[in-house]
Amino acid sequence: MTMTTPTQVSAVDQSLLYPSPYKEFWQAFSKNKGAVAGLLFMLLIVFCAIFAPWVAPHNPSEQYRDFLLTPPSWLEGGQIQFLLGTDELGRDLLSRLIQGSRLSLLIGLSSVVMSLIPGASCWVCSPVSSRACSARPSCA
Repeated sequence: MTMTTPTQVSAVDQSLLYPSPYKEFWQAFSKNKGAVAGLLFMLLIVFCAIFAPWVAPHNPSEQYRDFLLTPPSWLEGGQIQFLLGTDELGRDLLSRLIQGSRLSLLIGLSSVVMSLIPGASCWVCSPVSSRACSARPSCA
């Protein structure tokens, strides 16, 4: 007579079989090529804004008087050292755009924070006001 051992049935947690919400979001998001391109562009802008002093090729306020109103480098008369050209005072436009992105990012983030504060306070106070209102019959 042979003795057989019973096979163990492993109880697998069902939550391990499904992807996490973040992984599920990324799988759906990565299928949209336009959304991924937009995300990469925004990451590039944020990177340039954060590291602007090191990324910008020139000082944005330095004037190159020999290169007033230089056209972009891909046009005739353009200089490779000024990719987007220079302005009326000879300042590099690319460096000024990179430095300006810092201010734009700061204004955008501060406006979000300023609108977040009253919104969060209303969210915190809403359960209190709904309980007080439900106790009075005139609120119904």
